[in-house]
Amino acid sequence: MTTDERPRDDSGQAYRLQRRRLVYWRGLALVGLVVVGGIYLFSGRPPAPSDAIARFEIKGIIEDRVRPQVEAIERAERDPHIRGLLLVIDSPGGGVTGGVALHDAVASFAAHKPVAVAMQGTAASAAYMLAVPAQRLFAYPSTITGRSASS
Repeated sequence: MTTDERPRDDSGQAYRLQRRRLVYWRGLALVGLVVVGGIYLFSGRPPAPSDAIARFEIKGIIEDRVRPQVEAIERAERDPHIRGLLLVIDSPGGGVTGGVALHDAVASFAAHKPVAVAMQGTAASAAYMLAVPAQRLFAYPSTITGRSASS
């Protein structure tokens, strides 16, 4: 077959059609990106939930430096959208200073809003002390719990 016998193909026209489609889809993607970005930027903050329960986990050894955790509990206490606190404990205890600070934060929260404690595998010593101010305590039959110091 010689070059004169090949069927004629208007490759220039096919190229222009493909390029036109590519420009169309790129333009459509750009418009979509601008619309989504505009909605995201100009919509403002989403409304806060009307009713929520704060979930706070105590896992591992309780250190003496617990200021961030105490502040989180205090913020939840002040937040009008937070209706209660679920405290999940899986800790063998730890430092007295940190335990007392967290206990006081939980007790302050419990004075204004309901607190429930879910004890996981271990909730002993200082971790048990955190659970004392709660209105409800839940534990598995296999949970190791109790205090180690005598009063």
